[in-house]
Amino acid sequence: SIHQRVVFRERMSSVFWGLAVWRSRGLESNVRKFADFMHHSIIRFFSKGNGVYVYGGVGIGKSLLMDIFFETAPTTNKRRVHFHSFMLDVHKKAHILQNTPGYAGDPMRTIGLIMAKDTSLLCFDEFQVTDVGDAMVLKRLFD
Repeated sequence: SIHQRVVFRERMSSVFWGLAVWRSRGLESNVRKFADFMHHSIIRFFSKGNGVYVYGGVGIGKSLLMDIFFETAPTTNKRRVHFHSFMLDVHKKAHILQNTPGYAGDPMRTIGLIMAKDTSLLCFDEFQVTDVGDAMVLKRLFD
């Protein structure tokens, strides 16, 4: 509901502010304690097949929160990547597949299947889709 989203956003704003303060004061042990708490909470959330999109102002700790989650995620099949780099890589792989003699499949399906086999956790930093072509690629890639 809208109320739940507002409450969640307010709580996350407090979390980001707290992380920024802890980091600026060099209190890394507090960040680690928080990481343990977030790790268990997020793992419970993700075990239901959910995803999370974190947004907010510059310098409030979005990347830090993702880094903490990524470091503590209990899988070795994980990838953390800047979204722009990810899309460049996908386009490069699609181009290679399309120019491979004898290849007649859907490059996005092939790339998606390989990623699904190799990666159980995918974290994007700076996720922003501004190109309709990239939106269509993402839909085909993750279907």
